[in-house]
Amino acid sequence: MGRTGGGAPRRDDRADRRIARREGPGLCQRPRRPAGPRPEHDHPPPRPPRRGRHRRWETDANTVDMGSTVRVLYVDGSTRATETVTALERETDRLAVEHVSDPDDALARLTSVDCLVAAHDTPDQDGMALLGRVRESHPDLPVVLFAADSDERLARDVLAAGPSEFVRRGEAGTHAVLASRIERLVARRATGDGGETGDREADEEYRRRLLAIIADPDATPDEKTGRLLELGCERFGTENGHLVKIDRDSGRHEVVSVFGSEIITEGVSDLSTTYCRRTIDSPEVLNVYNAPAEGWEDDPAYQKYGLCCYIGQKVLVEDELYGTVCFASERPRQEEFSRAEREFMDLFGRLFGQLLERRRRRAQAETVFEHTQDALFLVDVTRDGAFRIRQVNEVYEEITGRSTADLRGKTPTEIVGERQGARLEERCRHCVETREAIDYEDQIRIDAETRHWHTTLAPVVEDDEVVQLVGATRDVTEQRERERTLAARNRAMEKAPVGITISDPDQEDNPLVYVNEEYEDMTGYDEAEVDGRNCRFLQGEGTDPEPVQQMREAVDAREPVSVELRNYRKDGTEFWNQVDIAPVFDEDGDLLQFVGYQQDVTERVEYARQLEAQNERLDQFVSLVSHDLRNPLDVAGTRLDLAQQKRDSEHLDAVEGALDRMETLVEDLLTLARGGKQDIEPESIPLGVLAEQCWAHVETGDVTLDVASDRTVEANRDRLSQLLSNLFRNAIEHGGDVTTITVGALEDGFYVEDDGQGIPEADHDRVFEDGYSTSRDGTGFGLSIVSEFAAARGWTVLVTEGDAGGARFEILTE
Repeated sequence: MGRTGGGAPRRDDRADRRIARREGPGLCQRPRRPAGPRPEHDHPPPRPPRRGRHRRWETDANTVDMGSTVRVLYVDGSTRATETVTALERETDRLAVEHVSDPDDALARLTSVDCLVAAHDTPDQDGMALLGRVRESHPDLPVVLFAADSDERLARDVLAAGPSEFVRRGEAGTHAVLASRIERLVARRATGDGGETGDREADEEYRRRLLAIIADPDATPDEKTGRLLELGCERFGTENGHLVKIDRDSGRHEVVSVFGSEIITEGVSDLSTTYCRRTIDSPEVLNVYNAPAEGWEDDPAYQKYGLCCYIGQKVLVEDELYGTVCFASERPRQEEFSRAEREFMDLFGRLFGQLLERRRRRAQAETVFEHTQDALFLVDVTRDGAFRIRQVNEVYEEITGRSTADLRGKTPTEIVGERQGARLEERCRHCVETREAIDYEDQIRIDAETRHWHTTLAPVVEDDEVVQLVGATRDVTEQRERERTLAARNRAMEKAPVGITISDPDQEDNPLVYVNEEYEDMTGYDEAEVDGRNCRFLQGEGTDPEPVQQMREAVDAREPVSVELRNYRKDGTEFWNQVDIAPVFDEDGDLLQFVGYQQDVTERVEYARQLEAQNERLDQFVSLVSHDLRNPLDVAGTRLDLAQQKRDSEHLDAVEGALDRMETLVEDLLTLARGGKQDIEPESIPLGVLAEQCWAHVETGDVTLDVASDRTVEANRDRLSQLLSNLFRNAIEHGGDVTTITVGALEDGFYVEDDGQGIPEADHDRVFEDGYSTSRDGTGFGLSIVSEFAAARGWTVLVTEGDAGGARFEILTE
């Protein structure tokens, strides 16, 4: 043991603490040596034990070969039996455990075992009844009753039934205790020792206190360590207890925790100068009650520290050497360490290893707990079946706004209310019962807001009992909302009245990966037939290569494109396909997909062709009529000029007026006929700009134009120009004292308004009739042409009264 305070022994206080030296057997004699540390190579080898005394560096073997295998028969009909067998054999390699389920089978095997362990609380098994039957045939066979029941009367009955022990299942260190009791009972039977009955009650009390410290849920690992060292000093009557961490390779001996006097203090020393060098190599508990009397006064540990009394055990953590736990005094003991004390020390070392293993795991878990990106919470499973929050991490606090201080010790019901709390507690119970991790999602209302939480809950098992639950939870509200939005969009895409396709540019040949129902109906192909294929399978011998090339170039350039081409359905029939393709990029500008919108425009294309043919025929008719009407008029006009050159006559003037009227009438009729043609190529036209242009070609006199609109209109430019010009002429020629004509915008079109005398309300419906005119010089076709042009475009023309009382024509384009 290194007496260290930063590694240095406190020599000044030793004389005050050491008992007075006097001659006599059983007292600690320490030889004098020169001051200062002795080099390691100067230490003399240990002196052989004195004759007639037991060498105390290894545990007394109880006159039994304790290295031999102890044959154990375990009787348990429950599903936990396999776990118990595995745990016992893991505790010590000296136990060979055989399992049977039937008590009758157990009774038939008693002659071939060293100890019987009987479960007491299984559905079809009464451990006490089995113990009674065993005592009838094998009164000396060691028996251990393994039960969950904590009834003290049951424990007393077991202990009174011959060489028997009672071990409670489920407490901390249960399997270590069970293994220790088995070995002790077998050793006592082999030596014929009744088990030091006088010390049994005290020993049991120390064991209960030891287990109570280990199992204390409210104590920290450091607090447990201090209390355990204090208990060990009390049990062994030593003045100092300490925990040591050892590095065998470097020889580093570090005292990490101390209770009691300062004969040993925290710090680092050389392993070779300590009793611990022997302890870590000993197969059993190392103990010496009087070092000089037992021939070890020349040992380096005694020479350096003067420790007359020592008992220690190595400590393993996850089957690897951690160090030792030791108890020592400068005073010798009056008697050797008893078997019960050595067995207690063996159990002490095992449980200390388990405690340190849990502390290491919890430290690792704490690191993960505090640095993970998930919100974590730790729940204690209490013995009364309640679930209480122990701890939450910072991420949990940030997400929920509730800290560990707010939640510690509270149940789910106390946190989220009775209805939601009951549901959460049921999930906790399910996790405890199955001992398996579970995943679930809940809507939980916190601070007047309901959020979606996805949680993974896992059990923490210690000594075959679920003691805690650890949960990782994530707020998935936004994710669920995105999923719902995406699902709604998918449903909308699936039911959209246009064909929708999605292709994957990351795959070779940019294949289709999605088509909707409308696409299937339009082409005759279902999704399974087109999945993974490029959309060119719709093309055929009649497909124009020019729009195909346009699409290919746009896709290569990652640009949108719109084309119209002839494609073919699955059954071979052709249809005209309007295809609009657009690339879809992510936030970083990387191309994700191409989305396509496809429509069957066969009817529109066919109608356009029919209109084109109709318009061609109309043009031919108008040209013919124009030629046939103008020729006679031209002849009449020429003859009139010749006649007027020879003489003047009022009759000739009348003829000239009639010919001019006929010329105007022909022009109006031809314009009206051309107005019946359907618009094929409309364009976006700035209304104000076109109105100014038309005004420049109309005889306006003193009338002014006021343009109060920057609206654009989709129309054929020539026809819209004719419509505006006719409205301007109508206002100037028939509006009376017109001074201003206004062109303005409506919410759904535009208007042309004058400030003249207006049109009587009774004539509002007649003004658009062919031949209607309020002037003898009018043809009656001006407003009829306006109406025909509007109808050809799908517009509506209304006549009403203007703001100044004049005529107002409203053209509704939508």
